[in-house]
Amino acid sequence: MPYDVDVVVLSNVPKTLGPDIEVVLTPVPKNPHTFPFAHKKILAGRMPHYDLFIYSEDDTLITECNIEAFLRATQVLPEDEIAGFLNTETDAQGNLYFCNVNFCHHWDPGSVRTRGASTFAYFTNEHSASYLLTRTQLERAIESGGFLVAPHEGRYDGECAASTDPYTQ
Repeated sequence: MPYDVDVVVLSNVPKTLGPDIEVVLTPVPKNPHTFPFAHKKILAGRMPHYDLFIYSEDDTLITECNIEAFLRATQVLPEDEIAGFLNTETDAQGNLYFCNVNFCHHWDPGSVRTRGASTFAYFTNEHSASYLLTRTQLERAIESGGFLVAPHEGRYDGECAASTDPYTQ
């Protein structure tokens, strides 16, 4: 990537992943599904030092293309809207699969909005296994009281709630 990137991995066991990857040891809570919530304090504590914050579950790839698309969308969205991603997977043959487009999840036709030359809509499954936030968006999320929250479950299990809170809280 053409960006200066710091990679931080949360783990409950010591790991050596290379000289440029920081491993933060975090004990597994009683409910291991709430382990991903530990990343929020790290992001909040480093807020003054970065322009963009990326959280990704361990099996979700964030590419330069994803970052560029997010930044373009952020330029045209109002400050109270955060661009999201559809969770996809690509197999060895290059076929693209939309993982969370299933069951009762769909685009909400009443949510369609035009922002500049782009069209946006709300997808009823907010979970994308990742999110990106600008420093301003992270500040707003923290100030809202909905970001630095105790692990919780509800519509989403703990693992999913941790990466979905910026959209649902």
